[in-house]
Parts: sequence; structure tokens; C-alpha cells
Amino acid sequence: MKKVLILAAAALMAMPVSAQSKGKKSVWPNNDAKRWQLGLQAGATTYSGDARDFGFSYVAGLNVQYNFSHTLGVRLLGNYGQLKGAEDPTDRPYSQFDFTNNFWEVQPQLTLTMGNISFLRKARKLNFFVGAGYGIQGNDLTSEFIETKDTSATLQTGSFSDMTFAVSGSAGFRYNISQSMSLGLEYNIRYHFSDLVDGIQYASFGNQAKDVSHYVQVGLQFKLGKKGKEHVEWINPVEAIYEDIAKVEKKVEALSGDQDGDGVSDYFDQDNTTPAGANVYGNGKAVDTDGDGVPDVLDEEPNSPKGAEVDEKGRAADADGDGVPDVLDLSPNTDTSYMVNHQGIPIMTKELSRKLAPKGGLSTGGLGFMPAILFETGSSTIKPTHYVDLQGIAEAIKRSAGVKILIIGNADYRGSEKRNEQLALSRAEAVKKVLVESFGVDANSIEVQSNGEKVPIAKGTDAVSLQANRRVQFFVVE
Repeated sequence: MKKVLILAAAALMAMPVSAQSKGKKSVWPNNDAKRWQLGLQAGATTYSGDARDFGFSYVAGLNVQYNFSHTLGVRLLGNYGQLKGAEDPTDRPYSQFDFTNNFWEVQPQLTLTMGNISFLRKARKLNFFVGAGYGIQGNDLTSEFIETKDTSATLQTGSFSDMTFAVSGSAGFRYNISQSMSLGLEYNIRYHFSDLVDGIQYASFGNQAKDVSHYVQVGLQFKLGKKGKEHVEWINPVEAIYEDIAKVEKKVEALSGDQDGDGVSDYFDQDNTTPAGANVYGNGKAVDTDGDGVPDVLDEEPNSPKGAEVDEKGRAADADGDGVPDVLDLSPNTDTSYMVNHQGIPIMTKELSRKLAPKGGLSTGGLGFMPAILFETGSSTIKPTHYVDLQGIAEAIKRSAGVKILIIGNADYRGSEKRNEQLALSRAEAVKKVLVESFGVDANSIEVQSNGEKVPIAKGTDAVSLQANRRVQFFVVE
């Protein structure tokens, strides 16, 4: 019950709660809703006063309204209309008269909209409102005194004009047509600080009787403000609070949820369909090393060349089946009987390569046709830039049935001979591991060997020469 009372007090506050410091967003619900209204109203009038035979006449005007909050607003009413009545001697034998008062009024009012407060449902299509104020009325009176036996009566006959003050009260309903308009029906009462609105005042009433006028008007209200927004008068502030709470709950659920089980909460996850077992970035997207659109976990060629067209398994298009992706293939229509280099250019026929292979094989080397892989000083780690070359080599080996490859590691002259022997072998073994584990080459089709520092291809001691000697080379030996 205490929480309900707190929410009710918040919803009925007169002014919106705004942030205290400049630049901070207001915390008041629906602070960006429309707040202005411009209205037209017209209807019928009657009055209560000295003439007991009251008559009906017309009234019409304009109003403008501004809402401080969902419930509290101010409006300025302007009306022009007519009041009329008569005194029949059958009702009051000692007098007989009639009058017509053409009037105008200006009435500022405070308004309260009550129909949009509900703890159980959204705002209804029908709203109830009340208003009260204090304003002025200009009277243009024509009265005709016919007869009176009350000598204490103060009479105004003929035509005269004056201006009086009046307290106003209003109550009515409005029906919400759209975000732009509403239709209303309201009752208005004016208590005048004068007994001469009808042109006669009786001293017998102690000069205390005041005239009262009544209006019933139909009004059309036009909502003004931001396009696409509802007027704040038609929004249930409690519902807005509930919606904000629901948004917070949804965010909390998103922060704690992980639909695809990739370790990134749904709130930050930009891809909730990550394949099982995939490594993901901080935004929940699966790692795609080569950027071909196929996650590494599903990519059979995780190092496809940039710009290559790939199939659903991440395999680069290779029209001639030579193992070199079309995007890198300088000879895209190679006969399948030829072996090619890493650019798809034919080297020799497979049959000729077997004839030229050295007897005994592994010690004397063979015919080199594939690119060398270069290493940093003292390292056997393969640079990422060489993975494209290794992918091409792997495809060439897999498409050349029965071919056996010798991988020979080399080192530059720096360091001990024994250390360089082992370092060169480690480089050859690292390349074999990548070809087998990453690109699916049969381990039995590869042999490794170390030349250490014994077979340099560049004799100099400059940086370029040393780099050339830190290499792994490939030879076809069978």
C-alpha cells in the first residue's frame, strides 16, 4: 500500500521533475510529449438571477491550454455569447420585465485532468477534467422594465454597458480522436460579482444576491507539439513508470542471458547465432581470421586470400583445381597434369617431376618450385603473412596424388653450429605442423630435414642476406 501511495503522489505532482544540472535529461515520464492545445468551443447558455423565466441562448469561443504535467495545466478561455431572461407576473406579481445581455469574457483557469491516472490499465479514450479560475466579463445589456410594485428595486432600463468580475468553474469529458485531436463536452458556471447582469437588483434581498450564468459547450481540441508524440494529458504516467521498469528488467535479463553460449551477454552480443565452439570477439561475433564471412570454426580454409570468393565452408573458388585460389591464380585454366607454383603458373608435368627426383631422395634435394618461408632471428614461429603461401602449397600437395615433399630448414651463420642445426629443424617441423594440422595435408607425404647454416643462398652479412638464409624450402622428391 505504501508503494502505491508513493506512485500516486508522484503521478499527481504539479510540475515535472527536471534534472538539476545543465545537460542532464529530465527524469519525468514522457517529458518529450506534446503540451500545448488550441481549442474551439460552442454551445448554449442560461442563467440564474432575478428573472425567474430564464431563457436559452448561444455562446462560442476559443481556448489555449498548456500542461505542466500529466494532470495539471492552465488554459485561457475566451467566449462571446448571450444571456436572456424575463419575469412573468404570474410568478412574481409585483414586477414584470425582460432583458438581453450580449457579453464577452476572458477566463484564465487551472485545470486538472483526472481520467489518465490508473494503476491497473493504460489511459482510457475518455478523460475527465475540471477547471477553476477568475476573470472578467463585458456586458452589453438591453432591459425593459414593464411594471413593479417593489419600490426598493434598483432598475436599469434601456441599454447600458459595464464590466464585471466572475469566478469560473468547469467540468467535462474529452474523447481522444487521434494524436492530433480530441472532442470534448463540458459544463461551465460563472458566479458574477454583480446582481445587475440581468438589469435588476432587489434591495429586499439585502443586495447580496449575485447573478449566475451557465454554459454547456462542445469543444474540439487540437494538440500541438512534436510530431508523432501523444499529448501528455492522454498518457498514463503510472503506465510510463511501469514501462521504464520493464525496460530496465529487459536490460538486466539481456546482461545476464547468453542465448548462444559464447560467453558474451545478449545485451552486448551482436550475433546471437554464433556456432557452437566458435571463438568470438568482445561483441559476440565469431572470429573470422580471413574475413571471408565464414567463422573459423566452420572454415576449412581459415586463411583464404583477401577478396577471394568462398563457398559455405570457406573454401576459395579454384576453377582449374590446381590448388591456387582464382583470386591469386595467374594461370586460371591450368591443365590438371601440371604442377604449379604458388601463383598458379605451371612448373612441369607431374610425370616429369617423378623422373627427375633424385635416387635415394632425401639427401640431395629435388626440384624446387614453391616459395620459401622466411623467419625472424632465432625464431621458428611462422609469420601470418606466410599462411596464404602455405595454403596454396597444401592444396597443391593434396591434389598431386603420390607426390612426396621434402621440407628443408636453414639458418644464418650466427650462433653455434649445433644450435643452428636444431633451429633449422624446428623451422621445418613448424611448417609441417601447419600443413598437417591447419590445412589437412597427409603427414606421410612430408619429410623434414635440416641444413643448419651449411647451405646459405646469400653469402653476405647484411640484414637482407641474413634474412634470406633464415628460410624453409620445399622440394618434390617423389
